[in-house]
Parts: sequence; structure tokens; C-alpha cells
Amino acid sequence: MKGTLLASIALALATLAVAQPAQEKIRTVERELGSDRFAAGCPLHVAQPVTGDLLAASCDLEVGSAVAGDAALVGGSIRIDAGVGGGLYATGGKLFLNGSVGRNVRAAGGHVQIGPDAKISGNVSVAGGDVAVRGTVKGYLQVAGGHVLIDGPVEGDVIASGGQIELGPNARIGGKLQYRTNDFQRDSAAKVAGSVEALAVHGAMHGDGSPWRRHAGGRWIWSAGVMLMAALLAAAAPTVSARMAEELRTHPGLALLWGLVAFACIPVAALLLLITIIGIPLAILVFLLFLALLLAGQAVTAASIADLVLRRYRPADAARGAWRAGFAILVALALALLVRVPLLGGLVALVAILVGIGVIAAWAFRSPVPAATG
Repeated sequence: MKGTLLASIALALATLAVAQPAQEKIRTVERELGSDRFAAGCPLHVAQPVTGDLLAASCDLEVGSAVAGDAALVGGSIRIDAGVGGGLYATGGKLFLNGSVGRNVRAAGGHVQIGPDAKISGNVSVAGGDVAVRGTVKGYLQVAGGHVLIDGPVEGDVIASGGQIELGPNARIGGKLQYRTNDFQRDSAAKVAGSVEALAVHGAMHGDGSPWRRHAGGRWIWSAGVMLMAALLAAAAPTVSARMAEELRTHPGLALLWGLVAFACIPVAALLLLITIIGIPLAILVFLLFLALLLAGQAVTAASIADLVLRRYRPADAARGAWRAGFAILVALALALLVRVPLLGGLVALVAILVGIGVIAAWAFRSPVPAATG
């Protein structure tokens, strides 16, 4: 199970690394919108206080100064040592939180640690291949992973699922504990004020009436649309596809940043239009276009990754429509399978959509980047 979770994270974040040398630096770009800050680069260090919200994307992200509002972070490696006044929303290959958070934490990653100095005033929902919670959680804790360690105070209830769940000697759970695993270990010094309940291991994922099965048909219809769109883009518009792939290769951090901004702002704009009578038709159109953009985002990610892989490993076939379409379908199929992995499938889908939307926006509003030829 742990290997599957890590594999899904790895593919979701592969768009940051494909065709990008490990030591190559990406120019840091920061923008201020009122009190909010948008930043991307590799590496990226937030050293100045943020008086509003922070949206940041990087292969190596460090938040070393206070954020007054919410923080939405995407990166290969993320470290937060400073305080976040609002909520924290983060996903990365490695995630380490050792500061305070004023509201809730929603996080996912291959390796997630909430350090002993972390103080979270709200609730925590976290998923990862390897998850360790050592800090203080004032609300409830929802956690899932290949290996889960709880070794700190949680004032509310705890719901934990994983291949292995461990309560360390410093675990202090103020509410009840519900866990789903075949391997549960509890230190003799760990304390649980409420009841301790073992849940059925397979009930939530494979039951006949589970959402997993109930929505499988709709998910595959969506995936079929992604595969078709990716194949058409790769084969019928090779120049556009190649330019988008090059945007992703040269500016992966900016692609994620563009995607985060568009994903957050478009629905808000539609809602603002919806409250005016004159703007209702336009709001409906914006919502429909947004749904189409979600589909296009996954398709563009698949086609871009396929183009980069094809140019690297089979450059002689990179100009052939059949090869381009075939690789795009294979990548889209791989994404579709990973989206169905329990716990982190949603993360794979979200990252694929954000990257694709960001590539579309960057390609549309930036001057074209010449496509690689070899």
C-alpha cells in the first residue's frame, strides 16, 4: 500500500521534474495582488512576511516568514517553519510543518511530518505514504497513509486509516479513536480519553454500495474524454502540443502557479456574476467553460508529458501523429488509473488539472517558446 501511495505522488509531481535537470534553477517570480502574494520558482524561499494569503509553487519551497492569511502551497519539497494565520493547504513530495496554523490544515504528500513545535488551532486532514503527527492539534484529526504515527496531543476525535497505524508514547487523544488497519500498535504510555474502535479494513473502499463502485462508470467516461482530447491535441495540433510541453519543461513552477490562480479565481468570478440578474447567463457560461477547462487541463497535462517523453526517448518518432496520439493515450490512461488509487487519487487528479490549466494559461498569455527538437 505504501508503495502505491508513493507511486501516485511521484507521477503527480513528475511534471515538475520531467526533462528538467535536477540542479537547474528556475527564475523566481513573485507578484503582489493587494495584500496577497503569488510566487513561483525553484528553489523558492519566502523570507518576507505576507500580510494576506500566499499561493506558491516550487520544486523546493521554504516558508520562513509569517503568513497572515491562508497558504496554498505546491512543491516537490515543502518546509513551513513560520506561522500561518489562516488555513494551510499543501501538497508535495515531502512536507514538513513545524509552525503554528490559525485554522485548519489540509495536506497530502509522499512523506508528511507535523513537527513537535507545530500548533494547529483547527482541524487536520492529511494523507501520505508516510505520515507523522507530533505537534498539537486543537480540533479533530483525519489521517491516512501507508504508515501513520500519532505521537502528540489531539484534543478532538481521531480517524486513522493505513497499512500500519502507531500511537507513540506522547499520544494524547482527547476524544475517541477510530482506526482502519491490519497492523495497529499502541505504546503503553499513549492515552485515549474516549472509546477505541477498530473499523472494517475493506468496508469503505470495496463494498458493493461504496462510492468507489457507484461512480466508477462516470469516472471512466471522464477518463475516456481525457484520452480522446489528449490524442487529438497531440496528433492534430502537434505544434500547439509541443509548445505547451515546452512551457511545462521550461516553467513548471509558473505552470502550477497559473493553474492555482485560475482554479481559485474563475469559480469566484462566476459566483459574483451570479448574484446580478444581468450576469446570470454569463455566469452559467463561465461555469460551463470552467468544467470544460478541467477536462482540458488533464488532457493537456497528458499530452505535454507524452510529448516530452517521446522527444527524449524516441525523437525519431516525435513528429509522427500515430506515435504522438498513442503516447498521449498511454499517459492519460496511467493518470486515470492513478486517480482511482484510494486516498491520494484526488491529489493526482488535482495536480494534473492545475498543471494543465497553468500550461494553457501560460501558452495563451506568454510569448511562444520554441519547441525542443531533440
